[in-house]
Amino acid sequence: MSYLLACTSSDLFKAVAPVAGVMMKETLDNCNPQNPIPVFEIHGTNDKISLFQGDIENKGGWGSYYGLPETIQFWADKHNLDKNENIYIASKGEGDQNDIIFERYWSEDNINEVWLYKIVDAGHIWPVFTSFRGGKGVATAFGVFVALFPPVALLVLFCSFLLLAAFRYVSLMSMVGTITGAGYVALVALLNGPDVASVAGDPYHDSYILLAGVLFLLIEYKHFPNLLRLISGTEPKVGQGGSLRPQN
Repeated sequence: MSYLLACTSSDLFKAVAPVAGVMMKETLDNCNPQNPIPVFEIHGTNDKISLFQGDIENKGGWGSYYGLPETIQFWADKHNLDKNENIYIASKGEGDQNDIIFERYWSEDNINEVWLYKIVDAGHIWPVFTSFRGGKGVATAFGVFVALFPPVALLVLFCSFLLLAAFRYVSLMSMVGTITGAGYVALVALLNGPDVASVAGDPYHDSYILLAGVLFLLIEYKHFPNLLRLISGTEPKVGQGGSLRPQN
C-alpha cells in the first residue's frame, strides 16, 4: 500500500516508509508519480511472507511482486540518484544477532534519498527491541484483543499468568493464551450467531472472528519449534537463560 500511495498520491505524501513491504508488479509497471518522494524500506532477508527476492511468478498466490533489490533500484532511478553506499549499522561480531546493512542512494543535486535497512536472516516478525529475532507476535496479537475484545483480553491475561506462574514456560503461556482468546471468540459466535454482543456491548463481526482465527493459526505455527522442545523437555524456563522466543 505504501508503494502504491507513493505512485498515485505523491502530491499528498512527503515520503513513505514500508516495513516488510513489497511492490506489486502491476504497481511498479504502471508507476508514474507526479513528484517522486523519498522511500525508506526495512526488510528481513529471510522473510517467508513478503519474500525479499520477490515472487514475480506468483508461486505464493498473493500476486506477482518484485524483489527488494529491483524495487529499491526502481525508486533510485526515479529520483536519478547516482550515488550509493552500504553501511553496517550493527554486526554479529559486535554482539547483535543479525547484521543490519543500510543501503543508501542519493545524489549531490537532489534532497530526496532512497534508503533500505536490510536485516540479514531476519524473518517477518522482528521488532528492534528483541534484536530482530521475532517473538513479539503474541504481544501484538494481545494488543489487537485489547482493542477489539476487551473482556477476552482480560481472560487471556488471567489464564496466561496462571500458566506462567505454574510452569514458567513463556512459550506455553503464549500458545495456551492464544487458544483461549481465539476459542472464546469462536465459542461466543457459535452459541449466538455470527454477529453477537460482547460484554462491553460491541458486536463481534464476522471479520473480527476471522481475524482471531488468523492470529491463532499464525502464532501457533510460529511456536511449533517451541512445542517440539516442550515435548522433548528441552524448552528453557523463565530464569534458566537461553532463548524463550520462537526462531524465525
